[in-house]
Amino acid sequence: ARSTIQGAVDNRVSALYRAREITAKIEIREDEIRAYFDAEGYGLERKVSGILVEGQAAVDTVLAQLRAGRSFAAVAAAHSLDARSARQGGELGFIGRDMAPRIHIPPEVFRSLPLGEISEPLYTGKYWNIVRFIEERPVSYDKYRDAIKKRLFDERFAQAKKEHFELLRDSFEVQLQEDALQQLVAAYKLKDLSSLAADPLPLYIFDGGEITLAAAVKVLQEQNIGTGFANSDQAASTLERTVLNPFLIKETARRAGDYEKSVIRHLQKTKEEEVLLNGLKAAAITRKLDISEAEVRRYYDSHPKVFSHEPAVWIEELLLPSADEAEKKRKLLEAGTPFADLAGESLRSDALKKANRFHFHPLEK
Repeated sequence: ARSTIQGAVDNRVSALYRAREITAKIEIREDEIRAYFDAEGYGLERKVSGILVEGQAAVDTVLAQLRAGRSFAAVAAAHSLDARSARQGGELGFIGRDMAPRIHIPPEVFRSLPLGEISEPLYTGKYWNIVRFIEERPVSYDKYRDAIKKRLFDERFAQAKKEHFELLRDSFEVQLQEDALQQLVAAYKLKDLSSLAADPLPLYIFDGGEITLAAAVKVLQEQNIGTGFANSDQAASTLERTVLNPFLIKETARRAGDYEKSVIRHLQKTKEEEVLLNGLKAAAITRKLDISEAEVRRYYDSHPKVFSHEPAVWIEELLLPSADEAEKKRKLLEAGTPFADLAGESLRSDALKKANRFHFHPLEK
């Protein structure tokens, strides 16, 4: 109960701190939104035709036929793996700048490929796409204004947050203790953190205190962090994001007196009353009910759907505008950079909020 109350208070204090120290200092001007709209090609929707093929041999065949003068529609009908568009001579319809990356057309191709010209083969990860634009129409600024403003805000928020945490780490003179870090990496390799759950060894030392291994493990387990500890560099990055940075916000807020503000005091009192009331309700219900273990088991066995979940999977994903950009980020990830650290560069609007982690249920066939 006490941890529930403290967690709610910490979350509110941290949110107020971020709003005051980071969010409130970010300004997106109207002329910046307009400039992005113009520069990135949002002012046009373009009708696109495509030929989707697999393998270099198929690419060569398609290009040879196009260069020999065979019509794009005929080649698409004969070779495209996208059956729906193939039946229409490759036509996919009008797309905007926001849709282009979703069908593997890089932004620069969407912006600059002249009408009627055939693109270079575009690699999609498994297939190749050859496209051309055959018609275009203007799009109003208002259609994309809010989305562009949010994108610019998210990018600046990610950068401002990074710079703010760097300042906090410098001001607290934070020092990561290598021996404790190695113990944590070793424990993750063994998939057993229990030996560190009460370890008082400092993981971080800073001006005015320390963060112990035990405290760090508690946070990692509460957040169910199971990856990001393959080596020391990756572990240090994961710990910064999940343990150190949230701690520095709370400690800075505490030193600034944020926990003593009336709104936080009121929240704490409210949460304490909620916990007390819920405890009294639970106790009253328990006294009135006398349910045997056998009854519990019978209910469980007779209601399998209530206690089962459909298969699901968590994935880490980074959606990028081009193959070149994806290759650069792939190398960073292979070098140990966590997906979450690159969230600000993803095309997904909710990547920052979800730290590039997405939850999926399989579709029934």
